[in-house]
Amino acid sequence: MIMKNEIMPSTKLKIVSVHKMMAFACPRKYFWRYILNLQSKNLNMNFWYGSVLGAGFEAILLGKKNWKQLMKKESVASLKGYDISKLTEAKVLAKQHGMSLIKSQVLVNTKLKCGITYCGSEDGEGVYEGKRSLYEIKTASKVNQGYLDSLKLDKQINSYCWANRNSEKKHYGQCAYCIFKKPQKRLKKNQTVDEFVKEIRQDCIDRPEMYYVWLQLSLVKQFVDSVGNSIERMAEILKMIYDGLTKEQLLDPNYWPEMETKCSDYSGCEFLPLCLHPNGWEMYLRFYTQRTMLYDLEKEELEQ
Repeated sequence: MIMKNEIMPSTKLKIVSVHKMMAFACPRKYFWRYILNLQSKNLNMNFWYGSVLGAGFEAILLGKKNWKQLMKKESVASLKGYDISKLTEAKVLAKQHGMSLIKSQVLVNTKLKCGITYCGSEDGEGVYEGKRSLYEIKTASKVNQGYLDSLKLDKQINSYCWANRNSEKKHYGQCAYCIFKKPQKRLKKNQTVDEFVKEIRQDCIDRPEMYYVWLQLSLVKQFVDSVGNSIERMAEILKMIYDGLTKEQLLDPNYWPEMETKCSDYSGCEFLPLCLHPNGWEMYLRFYTQRTMLYDLEKEELEQ
């Protein structure tokens, strides 16, 4: 059980990332996640599904034969009953498109004009249909035309291209999106788990479009520049907030207003119990643990 005096808060701003920018859509959520560095003890099935599936597919594109074992290693919970047959069929489709990775989980960073560092992590760099390409592996419940059009403005991919260009690293002109659609099927009455898995496996062969979307998208300069400008501006805004508040104010949730319209995003905000008890939120810290840091610079933000 985490106690308030055990929290390692971040009272300095060293880095910004796409995830920080997304969290700031609700400043209170930003406070819980990036100031107090909290994360729920409860398993987030959406994140678990995406991380396990991504680890397996990255391994396939890297030519590793032990991708099932790597999925299990990535998993934060038992894979018993989890269907991984989708990736078995995805191997065939990946081969048809000449998909391969040279390296995965590539860290990118660049120094911003305000002195803050932007950090990100590419899913991979490799080849798609004979062309050098960035890779982005996503999971989605629904993939419609609006979803596909919005990828042109994807802050993650455009920011990687922008950061590499700024650091004079050779950057890529296109991105290969590998989107795994979450199955909407459920167990039928009297259907066994084995029968359900067999049905999904056959679907992957007969109707792959229900489960996979492969998209080759050019990285356009105007979108790359626009995302880069957004990163610069957001870093300036965050820096002004950090510089304008005392340490006591930074660590007070009342200085980070909540945005109630975001409470239901992504199947519900994990920090809602804290927000629902503004005068006694410390009592609910037992449901949270300290967030895992992704970048070394994040550790320098911690209050020592």
